[in-house]
Amino acid sequence: MRAYVRRAGQTARLVIVAGITVIMLLMAVRPAVAQPGSLRSVDWRAVLESHPLIEIQRDLPPPWDSFGPYVIIREGALPDAGEVTGHARLDGILYGDLDSDGNEEAVIPLDSGGTAGATGWLLFRATSAGPSLVLARNGYKLGFELRDGLLIINQPVYVGFEANCCPSGWETWGVSLSGSTLVERSYVTGGYPQARALTVEAFYHALNERQYEDAYEFLSPEFQAAHPFAEWAAGYASTQRINVQAENGPGADQVTVQLTATDRTAGGAQAVSHFAGSWFLSWSGTRWLLERADIRPL
Repeated sequence: MRAYVRRAGQTARLVIVAGITVIMLLMAVRPAVAQPGSLRSVDWRAVLESHPLIEIQRDLPPPWDSFGPYVIIREGALPDAGEVTGHARLDGILYGDLDSDGNEEAVIPLDSGGTAGATGWLLFRATSAGPSLVLARNGYKLGFELRDGLLIINQPVYVGFEANCCPSGWETWGVSLSGSTLVERSYVTGGYPQARALTVEAFYHALNERQYEDAYEFLSPEFQAAHPFAEWAAGYASTQRINVQAENGPGADQVTVQLTATDRTAGGAQAVSHFAGSWFLSWSGTRWLLERADIRPL
């Protein structure tokens, strides 16, 4: 019995050793999987000029030596992307692991070459076959940074009346990457204080142009609820013009105004009235809105 047990144990050990040997041999002959290379050593100019989804507009040479070619991604070339254009900012490429897979992605800003600044961006992923274009997005005066594994995108907010230099506000996204999809992780927006007085001036400009629907959009929902459009617009039926001087006031979100209103009387004469006071504004997330007024005749 002891001899049998000893032989059985020896046999079991031989089987185990043989099994391990087979597994090691199989692992040794298994083909190696190619690993993605670092994007930091890529010749990006060559990648952009040879990519099948990217058109190069050669009659728009780079305004500076640090810029790459002017690229065009046509609408529909990539999922959820409109047309994206601009000079590739090869001196401003950002590298970071946006999908937490241990490999860096590359974000290439696209610049207008003019006052519009960055008007788009491309995102490439490292693959064993080389850089793969994942997505392209457009925008206006964009800013980028990488922070805590997120791509932070900044963009000014315009309503439509502002000069190019002076947007009403700003918005900032923090995004990560899941597959080929951007995932919004954070969003913040705010209004520039210096735009409050410009907003009030734009409101009175719309009134002077008799663009009452546009002027009404400057008013907050609470103000509109208290002053229905038809009733509110009728109050300006005889107004010929309102001259306004607006300045940011001492209070939070306050704009002080001095108004000179010219109205036509029932008899056809002109009547000039003077007013002074303040508008109080609030940031809606997309624009400054006129919340309430404290304006009185002089």
